Amino acid sequence: MGLKVKRFARTGLWLTALTAVAAGSGCVRSSKQLQLDPTRAYVDARTVLRQAAEDPDPRVRTNALEALAVTEGAKAGAIYLQLLGDERLPVVSAAAMAVGECRYDKAMPMLLAYVKDERTSPKLKCSVIYALHRLGNDAFTGQFAELLQNKDKFVRAEAARIMGRMGEPSAIGPLKSLQRDDREVVVRLNVAEALAMLGDRANISLKPAAGPKAPAGADNKRLLYQAMAWADEQYHR
Repeated sequence: MGLKVKRFARTGLWLTALTAVAAGSGCVRSSKQLQLDPTRAYVDARTVLRQAAEDPDPRVRTNALEALAVTEGAKAGAIYLQLLGDERLPVVSAAAMAVGECRYDKAMPMLLAYVKDERTSPKLKCSVIYALHRLGNDAFTGQFAELLQNKDKFVRAEAARIMGRMGEPSAIGPLKSLQRDDREVVVRLNVAEALAMLGDRANISLKPAAGPKAPAGADNKRLLYQAMAWADEQYHR
């Protein structure tokens, strides 16, 4: 009985991942169809995710990488290596994150090449440093101090997000300093999330740094609209 429960739980994980990818690619089978046969569901979902990793749409490739990291783990390592060389930044970043999540150490040479290359974008470096950290290499973790001060708000936001994912309590101080001084909503959103992930919820605030007072009720709407715009812009950078 226990094996059956595990089997269906595993199928549910695959279906969830497949649904996420299908939302971006208009995929082939419905979750209802896949649920008819757990074994077929596993095979179909695995095939679809691997095909999605080669989709022309970079958003689909990105979603596929995130799903594969959860479902396939290191077994999809060859795909991560391939997409670490992708032409689109969000895809390469997702590949680096996938490598970090499943600790796929065969990607170490490519990660080191990226982090040492001055041409590598600061935003991508955040994901690469995360992957290296997960693989036991913290030689470049100190670069987050500089990344948190980058002139590009999206780099600062990404650095904050990744620092939260890394789970190091030592990041709380720098993140609180950024929260205190940075007026950009997208940065503050990620700082709040990072602090929550690090277990520091007492002083989390999304209120803007000192500045002109907004009309009553305007802050929440502005926060929502700017967050939506940020999410859209992230995929087109």
